[in-house]
Amino acid sequence: MTTSLSRFLPAFALAAVFATSASGAILVPQPVSAGFNEDIVASGTGSAAANTSTTYDRFRVLYSEDFANASTYGGGLPANGFITSANGSGNQYQLADYTQNNALLMKGQTSGALTFQNPDSFTQIGLLAASAEGASNVSFTLNFAGGGTQSGNLAIADWWNGADAVIQGVGRVHRTSGVFDGLASNNPRLYEYIIDVDAALQNESLVSISFSNQTSGANAAIFAVSAIPEPSTYAALFGVLAALFILRRRRA
Repeated sequence: MTTSLSRFLPAFALAAVFATSASGAILVPQPVSAGFNEDIVASGTGSAAANTSTTYDRFRVLYSEDFANASTYGGGLPANGFITSANGSGNQYQLADYTQNNALLMKGQTSGALTFQNPDSFTQIGLLAASAEGASNVSFTLNFAGGGTQSGNLAIADWWNGADAVIQGVGRVHRTSGVFDGLASNNPRLYEYIIDVDAALQNESLVSISFSNQTSGANAAIFAVSAIPEPSTYAALFGVLAALFILRRRRA
């Protein structure tokens, strides 16, 4: 029986897509189910104090575009919370809902953890983060479903004037007085920190990441997590999709 190659073209196209994804081109957002402990992004209408839970530095918070529009100042984080890195990596990050706790904020020598909504196996993790009141030295531990762990340290830059920012020039607002600043100097800024998962752990599901700020007087904040899934995740998904395409063609 002669089989037309065109019947399999959709599957081949999918193979190309997943091969590109598996090659580690970009990190994609991973939803967090627990761990964000403060709302430090003012949004919507009303005062910054009414729309946040605490300050990021001693006096100020970040704000979203919709909050900025209400004040006519400009700037602000994207209204939909979606950020594609401007530093050339092309990595993508999704900020949490601005009306809820949207950052793991560690003021001084405090700790916290972020739990993945969908634990999976990854080759690389990306964290969207910044520090206020100076840079922070933050230790981390990746916690896997099988009991394995991987630890390390991150030097998180201050949100003012740091290099290689994912996003910059978003502005900030005084939480009580409502005075805006930052845009003239292209500040504040958020940065990405990349963690390469140990080869021996890349087939295990990552459940959570624990953090501990080691720097007294500096306030480290983690805003989002992205990752590159381990290639077998793509392979399994491609296999299912390819089988469905072939079955559909046979029935046509």
